[in-house]
Amino acid sequence: MLKYKKYQKGSLQNKFSSFLLNIYHYNTNILRLKTQNFGKCSVGQIKAFKQIIIKKTKKTKSQIFLNIPTIFPLTKKPLEVRMGKGKGNVSTYVSKKKVGCLICKLKYKNLNQLPYFKKIIKNASLRLSIKTKIK
Repeated sequence: MLKYKKYQKGSLQNKFSSFLLNIYHYNTNILRLKTQNFGKCSVGQIKAFKQIIIKKTKKTKSQIFLNIPTIFPLTKKPLEVRMGKGKGNVSTYVSKKKVGCLICKLKYKNLNQLPYFKKIIKNASLRLSIKTKIK
C-alpha cells in the first residue's frame, strides 16, 4: 500500500519569495539553516543530516527543530524493461525546497557554544544537495 499516490515529476517553481526570508524572528540564541537555491533532498541525505546533528548535540542541552518532510514520491522502472507499460514503482521519497525555506533551527543556551554549533551545522549541511546559509 502506498503512502501517497504517484505524481508527475514536474519542475521546481523558480519564483523567489522574499516573504519566506523575513518570516522568522531573530533571537540571539537561535541558529537557523536556510536554503539559498531550489532543489530536492532525498531520504538518504536527510538521514545523514539528522544523524550528524543529533550525534554532536546529544550531550549539550540544546533544542533541535528539523523541517524536512519527505512527501514527494519518485518512481523508477526496473532494469531491462521496455518502453511503455505504465508508470514504474515508487523508489524513493524526496523533499522539494524553495529559496529561503527553513531547514533546521538550533536553540543553544550559552554564547560560548555558538562557534561549536556553527561548525556542526556547517558539517551537516554538506550532506544536503542544496546550497544553504547559516543565520
